[in-house]
Amino acid sequence: MLKLILRLAIALSLFLGVQGAKGQFIDSGTADPDRIGDPEPWVEPEFDAPKYPNDDDLVNVPVEPSFTFKMKVDKRSIAVKNGLTRLIYVLESKSGARNVFVDGFRCNDKHYTTYATGGPDGKLYPVAGREWIRIDKALVHNNYRLLWFNYYLCDYHNNNRQPRDILSLVNNPDYTPDPENK
Repeated sequence: MLKLILRLAIALSLFLGVQGAKGQFIDSGTADPDRIGDPEPWVEPEFDAPKYPNDDDLVNVPVEPSFTFKMKVDKRSIAVKNGLTRLIYVLESKSGARNVFVDGFRCNDKHYTTYATGGPDGKLYPVAGREWIRIDKALVHNNYRLLWFNYYLCDYHNNNRQPRDILSLVNNPDYTPDPENK
């Protein structure tokens, strides 16, 4: 008799549990019909026109030991709006040759675009026909944009960090990006 009661109790609890779970994902009819379907398309925010970086505003950025160049960021250029981080940075070879980039980064989908590049004459030149490009993890050697994503601009939830947090990482003398610990 005890076994029969126990079996009935188990069957009843399983039945009630399944019934409760059935209604868990049913639309109650309260959904907003204007929000059904595709999410709102991302709108690229507008920023002030960038200016060529002043050497006094450039801060050394720690890079992976295997990198063959130095990287510096214009500390006054870092801006975050609507899921986009825009900044100006400089890549410098051992011989002193410089490449200046004005890039935008979206952490949520790991895309970047180059708005402008800098010439040796101290001017920025807009990139014609620019596109949003996904970071390719296969390009490992000297992949400075992947370095920006992995170590400085994006948090562990793929949200854009705020400028003060980016500069805090850049200015930390004990911080060295380690590809083995990413």
